[in-house]
Amino acid sequence: MTLSPFASTLLVIWYVAGSIAGTIGLLVLGVALRAMDRRLADLETRLSPVLARTDSVLSDVESRVQNLGDSTALILSRTETATAAVETATAKSSHLATKALHYPLVEINAVTYGIIAGISTLFKRRSGPTSGESK
Repeated sequence: MTLSPFASTLLVIWYVAGSIAGTIGLLVLGVALRAMDRRLADLETRLSPVLARTDSVLSDVESRVQNLGDSTALILSRTETATAAVETATAKSSHLATKALHYPLVEINAVTYGIIAGISTLFKRRSGPTSGESK
């Protein structure tokens, strides 16, 4: 296929213009990347002391939290010991209260049952034998 001289000239102009536009785009992108690299380097320079200080503060906080954790563990251990002592004392008091209330009630019940049985036996003897019983 052959092109007219005008078409081939136009095609060459478009090719050269596209190449120049692509090259300019790459140059602009390169300049923007270089500026961003400078900004990132500047940001890193400014953030380095802040990050170092943050690391120091975090180390300090970690040690304080560790100490607080140890203190809390000691407090919890003491609280558990005191709670166990209170639980034991409560169990003993409950047992003594139950014993103090229950056993007298059992004795009263036994005495009452004995009195009722004695009265019942006494009245059966006074009324005499029933018609079906023999002496």
